[in-house]
Amino acid sequence: MNLIDSLNWRYATKRMTGEKISEKELETILEAIRLTPSSYGLQPYRVIVTENRELITQIYEQSCPQVVLQQCSHLLIFKAKK
Repeated sequence: MNLIDSLNWRYATKRMTGEKISEKELETILEAIRLTPSSYGLQPYRVIVTENRELITQIYEQSCPQVVLQQCSHLLIFKAKK
């Protein structure tokens, strides 16, 4: 697969099924994030994971309400490090 094909394959998910992902799947996602290259390997962010529906609803109400926030099983928040 060449670069253009790879870039064309990417997409943003607009709807979630509401199905909860497994702990193993979540660990795989977090490991992929950890291994993602960053400038000088600084990883200038922290990832916060929540399944708390009340918190997700509060975030939804404050973030230009996007329906995917109400459909996700986990919410990953990327927080920039200072």
